[in-house]
Amino acid sequence: MEKVQRYNKAYYDRAHKPPHTYQLGDYVLVKNIDTTPGTNKKLLPKYRGPYEVKKILENDRYLITDIPDFQLTTDIPDFQLTQRPFEGVYSPHNMRLWLH
Repeated sequence: MEKVQRYNKAYYDRAHKPPHTYQLGDYVLVKNIDTTPGTNKKLLPKYRGPYEVKKILENDRYLITDIPDFQLTTDIPDFQLTQRPFEGVYSPHNMRLWLH
């Protein structure tokens, strides 16, 4: 039984890498999961954002919010400005570092 468990752990570890760790203030993109019926998901962008990491939570979770400096909207073509500020909790496998 222990031999099989060691084999399964080694097999799992070969295919999985540790999650990326983000720092406070990093700009990230999040996966665009749009579930509205009738929309063509093929033409939607894969990620949306950028957002800012505001807080590092336990169990590899991050609290992300809108970027507070609205002067950045002129420099960022895909910046999403909404009436209500966005705030959400995401895991690193649904996020990507935004390179600007």
